[in-house]
Amino acid sequence: MDESKKYEKALNVYNVLLATLDDMKWTYEKNDKELTVTYTVTGEDIPMTFYMIVDLGLQAVRCFSFLPVTFPEDRRVDGVIASCAAGSGLYEGKFFCSLQDGRIVFNSASSFMGCEVNGHWFAAMMGLAHRMVDEQNDRFLMLSKGMITLQDFMTKK
Repeated sequence: MDESKKYEKALNVYNVLLATLDDMKWTYEKNDKELTVTYTVTGEDIPMTFYMIVDLGLQAVRCFSFLPVTFPEDRRVDGVIASCAAGSGLYEGKFFCSLQDGRIVFNSASSFMGCEVNGHWFAAMMGLAHRMVDEQNDRFLMLSKGMITLQDFMTKK
């Protein structure tokens, strides 16, 4: 697919994303030049900010969210192991803990090559991301603060 067709497809997907958010009556910030959207939703207890990127080169939508958790340097290895454990079994998406700064991020991506994207496609992608972050943020926070052990994190879902 040539670059102009890739851009046309990505722009169409971006417009579907905006229309989906508008239909849901959500507030968001957009960057039409970069084909990105940022929005915040509140889960069970804390606001969660999500970034959606329509990636022209990959022909995919990437979604990520930084959890409001930072592991101190002496607990970062636990954070890395926990992020792997939390992501095991997910059919889409993963958690990542940085050894450099101790931050946790949830990241997922879905290709739109060869498919028609609609509001249901975005709702499913966003719903999964929201649920994963909301379900795991408290566990990561408790582990980072030493309120639970890595073993507790690994055995309790």
